[in-house]
Amino acid sequence: DASADVDEAAPASPVGSLNSKSLVSGMFMIGLGMGCTMPTLSIASQNSADPRDMGIATSAQNFFRSLGSSIGLAVYGTVFNSVVRSNLAERLPNRDGSGDLLSIIRQPTRIRALPDLERVAVQTSITNGSARIFLMSAIFTTVALFFALKLREEPLRETTGLQQRAALGE
Repeated sequence: DASADVDEAAPASPVGSLNSKSLVSGMFMIGLGMGCTMPTLSIASQNSADPRDMGIATSAQNFFRSLGSSIGLAVYGTVFNSVVRSNLAERLPNRDGSGDLLSIIRQPTRIRALPDLERVAVQTSITNGSARIFLMSAIFTTVALFFALKLREEPLRETTGLQQRAALGE
C-alpha cells in the first residue's frame, strides 16, 4: 500500500505541520520587524555621531548591514541545503543518491510529479530546512535584542548638523 510507505517516509516531526500560511506569516513578521528596526537604528547611529562624522556613521552602518546580510545568506543557504540533503538521505535510504531530488527543490511542478514517497520526502525536507532557518533567525534576533537593550540611550538632537557647525564656527 503506497499510503503506508508515505506515512513511514514522513515521521512525526515538530515542524512537519508547517504549512505555507505559517511560512508566509513568519516571513511577514520578520519583514515587519526589520522594517521597523532599520530606520530606528539609522537615526540612532546618526544621532550619536558628530555632525561632521554623520556620513561615515551612515555608510559604516550600511556597509556592515550589507556584509552581515551576505554572510547570513551564505550561512542560511548552507544550513538549508544541509538539512534538506540529510533529510532526503534519511527518508529515502534505498535511493542511490539524493542529488537529483536536491536539484528539483526549486521546481514545484517537478516535485508534484514525483511518486508519493519521494514527493512527501522532498516536501518534508524543504519544510524542515525552512523551519531550521526560522529557528536560527529567532535565536539571532533574541541575541540582537539583548545587545539592542544594552545600547546607551541618548536623547535626539534638537538642531541639525549644519546648525551645530554654524554655532561652533566651523
